[in-house]
Amino acid sequence: MRKSSCTWLLAPLNGLGLVGCGAGCAALLVVLFVGLSLSLFASLFASIGGANQTVGNAATITQTALTMATQLQDCRGMTTPQARENGCGGAFPRYAALTPAFPPSLLQWGRSHCGASCTAWESGNFQCVSFVLAAYALVHPLDWSGNGNQFWGLYTTSVARAKGYQTVATGVGLPLAPGDIMAWSGGAFGHVSIVLSWQAPGKNKPGKILFASANTWKPLEELPLLPNLQVDTDTSPYWGGYHVQGYIHPSWLTASPTPQVEAGTLPNSPYVAVARDAALAAGIDVNIFLRMINQESGFHPDAVSSAGAIGIAQLMPETAIGLGVNPHNPTSSLYAAARLLSGHLRTYGGDYAKALASYNAGADTVNQAVSRCTTRWRACLPVETQRYLHAILQEA
Repeated sequence: MRKSSCTWLLAPLNGLGLVGCGAGCAALLVVLFVGLSLSLFASLFASIGGANQTVGNAATITQTALTMATQLQDCRGMTTPQARENGCGGAFPRYAALTPAFPPSLLQWGRSHCGASCTAWESGNFQCVSFVLAAYALVHPLDWSGNGNQFWGLYTTSVARAKGYQTVATGVGLPLAPGDIMAWSGGAFGHVSIVLSWQAPGKNKPGKILFASANTWKPLEELPLLPNLQVDTDTSPYWGGYHVQGYIHPSWLTASPTPQVEAGTLPNSPYVAVARDAALAAGIDVNIFLRMINQESGFHPDAVSSAGAIGIAQLMPETAIGLGVNPHNPTSSLYAAARLLSGHLRTYGGDYAKALASYNAGADTVNQAVSRCTTRWRACLPVETQRYLHAILQEA
């Protein structure tokens, strides 16, 4: 299988690098990245739907990663030179093809920095390194890139530490925030991916980590976290022979602190665990989702509201039909509700308040409130929805 490569030319430093993914990610040189122009930032934000522009907002990175992951397709069956170069005829799926809805401004950014002969941003050959670079482009472009199996070495140097990058080795600790980079060794060129969420292992029970990436058999995947804090790749038919070296965390990447759900505040229901898994699978904040379902139904699977909302997730019948679920089925409803909230987060650039208000009162109500009251939009929501937000976001 031929490896793919990509040339990155970044004025004014004249830095030259090659990035791409073969079985994992291929690149030949290391580059120093410079900032995006203001016009490119504006077009990137417009493409994703008004992403939160606060530097360090982990939600922007994770939502960008989720948006890209949902617009990747299996490249098997493609006959373009790029797909052949990328080895798209293997036994496993390879999500390196782009749908027409893939954010065009991210491709514009990548192709403009990658060079005329670059193929690592083309459909059929979209690389894991390209995916990670694009996820960070909205917030703060990464300073170095290379092969997937070079990332760990690049970001554990004293120079990287001086620029504010922290690293946490697997077996020592867990990611510091959603949006951290998972660096992998193994295969011909290693791999890189974006951490979406994780659940720490217990004393005798594995946890789990959810991540997004490109040019692999699944754009969204969950692997077990062992009690020794290693990621279990050995039991995967695809990742055998790979090893997650650790997590790379830029100091400017911060997740909005979310108070933990206190013991005793949730009912003793088997669906609490289902809701946790649904939130992890959707890449959303677990505690916020648990509090949302608690507000919606108290985790009662047979709840019916006076407005006609049905079941544990309080889905309106037309919403349930649109989601393709039976609202009386608590498990499928919880997973659908988590996907719905994730979609609202993408719409509102990672703003949980707007996403929750949209879930509760509808997108039209939220958009009208923003139009009428701008930055004081919450004051224009129905009083019930204002109280709903206060309860879930645990505000004074």
